[in-house]
Amino acid sequence: MSFPNIADVTVDQNSIEIPTSEPFSLNKKDVGEKTSSGLFTIIPEELRKQLNDLYFKNEYSQLLELLEYVIPKCVDDYEFFFLAGSCCKHLNKLKEAMSYFQKALEIEPYNYAVNLEVAKLFKKAELFELAEKTFCVCSDLDPTRIEPLLERGKLLYEDKKFFAANTLLKKVIALQPEHEIAWDYVIGCNIELADYRTAHEIIKKRLSQKVISRKAFLQLNHANLLTTSCELGLMSTLDDSIKHVEEYIATSNDSLVEVAEPRFNLSTTYLRIGSTEKGWEHYFHRFDKINFPSPRRQFMKPRVTDISSIKNKRVLLWREQGVGDEIMAYGLLEKFINQTGSNVIVEADERLVECINRSIPNVSARPCNFDLQTLYSPLEDFDFHMPLMDILVFLNIDKTVQTWIEPWMRFDNIEAEIWKDKIASKGLKIGFAFNSHHQTPKRIKHKHLELSFFENLINDSDNTWVNLDYTFTDEMKKSLKREVNEKIYFPDLDLKKDLRQTATLLSTLDVLISPYMAVRTLAGAVGLPSISFVRGTPHHFDLGTSLDEQDIFCSPMIPLSKAMQFKDEMDNFQFESELSNFFQSQIHELEKQKNIKK
Repeated sequence: MSFPNIADVTVDQNSIEIPTSEPFSLNKKDVGEKTSSGLFTIIPEELRKQLNDLYFKNEYSQLLELLEYVIPKCVDDYEFFFLAGSCCKHLNKLKEAMSYFQKALEIEPYNYAVNLEVAKLFKKAELFELAEKTFCVCSDLDPTRIEPLLERGKLLYEDKKFFAANTLLKKVIALQPEHEIAWDYVIGCNIELADYRTAHEIIKKRLSQKVISRKAFLQLNHANLLTTSCELGLMSTLDDSIKHVEEYIATSNDSLVEVAEPRFNLSTTYLRIGSTEKGWEHYFHRFDKINFPSPRRQFMKPRVTDISSIKNKRVLLWREQGVGDEIMAYGLLEKFINQTGSNVIVEADERLVECINRSIPNVSARPCNFDLQTLYSPLEDFDFHMPLMDILVFLNIDKTVQTWIEPWMRFDNIEAEIWKDKIASKGLKIGFAFNSHHQTPKRIKHKHLELSFFENLINDSDNTWVNLDYTFTDEMKKSLKREVNEKIYFPDLDLKKDLRQTATLLSTLDVLISPYMAVRTLAGAVGLPSISFVRGTPHHFDLGTSLDEQDIFCSPMIPLSKAMQFKDEMDNFQFESELSNFFQSQIHELEKQKNIKK
């Protein structure tokens, strides 16, 4: 394999910490076969011993000075370049380390140990594609070694290539059947691939066989079991795992990172079953989770931990998670202000800033402003800060919120009338969207419908259907039957960027039909009824409103919403058939209410 010139690779040596590995030894058994350079005859025995002693004593600077004297006398021996690279790695001189390792590879390109160190350097420098390729070289050089297989699997997992990661990690398990890290990632891969049954059965088997040695791995298995049990609707099996995770959190001596993932799974489980007080208590710590989807912004001012202390104080609420959750949370903002007596500044998605300033009194909204590297904000004109979804935590929101929450977004009536005039219909005006732009296996299963599904609904209808899906391409439009195209209105509007006009358009329709997507919460914000679905147990923000199979329920924080619950493992044909019947029945009910004759 050829490597890039290190001069072409940008590495911030001050920001990367290289962990100490096992001490290097010049013994033949550790460094591989002796080359033709005659190393052991050129270098005196005493000097070799001195080099070893310095390495064992972590005297990397002094050892490096000696090697700079030795290397010119042994220019064709990779071992000294390798040792010099190892010293530079420990001294955090990453460019120099890579340079020495490259020189070692020029002499011994197929040396496993050198390639492994190069792969690790690429990983620490966050050159993940090069790291993955180099770990692949290591596996080709020695297929029996676990470390490169495991590291490749982990890199692929972080790159969201879950199928490929799962394949590699199974090879690790074939070499070492009880490798706990590999099993943990295999379970994670199956969860991310939405294969909850396989993940569930693996966890149950490992727990029953009592093969998990480390306490942290045991609790992580229980935490993942909470997720799979919820997705599969096995609510009666949760108690034992809840007990294990609760005890683990209570006895972990404030080790936030270690308990972060089990705690997050526990929080969402409590919320899904309606135990909201316990759920919010744990959800407050969501940013301790390493791979939480939103960055943990940094401030000099303190985070709110008690709302009794913020009366008459300026509080910055900063957006987190997706724009759909953000829109939903703003429906609680007036109640939060009234309850706390605080003066609120909101740093919002820039597409929502105008909507918030127009709609919510006594709130100053502005776009997010922080350094992408340090995550610090250049402006701290406030006394406290809090991530947006902490509103739900401090208000202790439960499903009774649906009795008082109201649409919050105000729109321009003149603009609304213009949209009404543009969309002619003898029947209902039905907005529809079918595709989440984040294409992951979990989202495809829970937040995606094929266009062909809607094609059948539209063809059997005398209503006007308004496209609200910005992934709808010209190619998709051309693929539709002429009679279907004639029933669809395609607004001349940037549906992704112009949320203000999209909200105004929504306000003129009769209903929205879509999966769980941001447009659904936008519809609720302007008071438009929406119809949706969920496969498995409803989302944790549905707060335990539906735990029965085949139930129709309302999402409590989305006004006028309605959804139907389906089994996670229902086959797609049956699912689409029953979902189509549900949507059609809801449309017919609306037609009756509006006295629309077919």
